[in-house]
Order: sequence, then C-alpha cells, then structure tokens
Amino acid sequence: MKCLSALWIKSGILYLCLLFVFPLSARSQSTGMINGHEYVDLGLPSGLKWATCNVFASTTDDCGMSYAWGEKTMKYKFTQKNSKTNKKKIGDISGNSRYDVACVEWGATWRIPRESEFEELLEYGKWTWTESNASKGFLITGPNGNSIYLPATDFYATGSDEMYGCYWTATPVEGDNQKAVYLYFSRNHHHLDYFYRYQGYYIRPVSN
Repeated sequence: MKCLSALWIKSGILYLCLLFVFPLSARSQSTGMINGHEYVDLGLPSGLKWATCNVFASTTDDCGMSYAWGEKTMKYKFTQKNSKTNKKKIGDISGNSRYDVACVEWGATWRIPRESEFEELLEYGKWTWTESNASKGFLITGPNGNSIYLPATDFYATGSDEMYGCYWTATPVEGDNQKAVYLYFSRNHHHLDYFYRYQGYYIRPVSN
C-alpha cells in the first residue's frame, strides 16, 4: 500500500496503471457496519453477514493475528502444552465469550463462523484466486455479486512465493477432543479439514 503511494508521488501514470490492474478497494464491498466493523451481505441463503477483515487486521489484505482454537489471547509459540483447549470436551464455540475471540474482541453479534457456514460459503460462493503487490488470496463472490477477500496467511517455505491460508471454524471434531475444523486453501484448492487445536490459525468473523 505504501509502495503504491510512493509511486503516485513520483509518477502519477504508473500509479494509475497499478490501481487499474489491482483494484484493492473493490475486493470487499462493505454493505453495512456492526459495532464499528464492516460486513458484506453476499446474498447467501442463510443471510449471514461476513466481515471484510480478519480479527486484528487493519485492511482486507492484512491477515491480522493467529490464534489457537478456542483461545482469546495472542501468542507467538503454539504447542500442545500451552493449549488451553487441548483434550477438553468442548462443543461449538461460536458466540461463546469463554472461547470465541471474535465475540470478545469485536462484541455485539460478531462470532467465529461454524463449519456449516463455511460449507455454505464454499457451495454458493465463486472463489477466484487473486494476486497483487499487497497480498495473495481468494476473492469470494456471492450470489448477489457482492464479494469478500480472504488473504493467504503463510508461505509454504522460506524463499517460496507460494502461499496458503488457514482459518478456524467454531466447530470441534466430534469424538476427538484434540482437533477442530478449519478452512484450508491454496491457489488450486479450497476445502474444510481438521487439525490440532493448539495450532495458530486466523479468524474471519461473521454475524447474523
């Protein structure tokens, strides 16, 4: 973002060209706001509202901060030993202020999406991989033409330019008190999977 601003000062023509090729502001067309956070109505059958940004993200391109499943505090080392939900019998945490960081940080009706709500997004959304100077990720367009952007969150390896994204759902794996369901995507894939709760993944809030 700053790079584009610098190019504008030095060469207005070059900046306009970049803006035309990578229309960053068009990635998420906000259709409203709840408690100071913008959302998009994608025209999904459920009527669910998806936030335009991740928890602790300042822009749509920003990943924000990663969290272990069911935890509300940031940390930089994720292990089974420091997990607060590992091996605990916990149900759906969406909207539960004891475990839901979106509910706690954003307030009002914001919460972590459930597995079924990501399934709806996968079924009814058109997923288009996009790249820009700022980030890589999926532009997801709903049935009504509105869209949100999910930025990729990590590189596959040091020095690699290939990226992937991981986002927690609020749904634990039935019969396994160590794992929970998450959204995984890369350039050619986007699907739900499950992994250990201690892992640090990202949060995209939703609201009814």
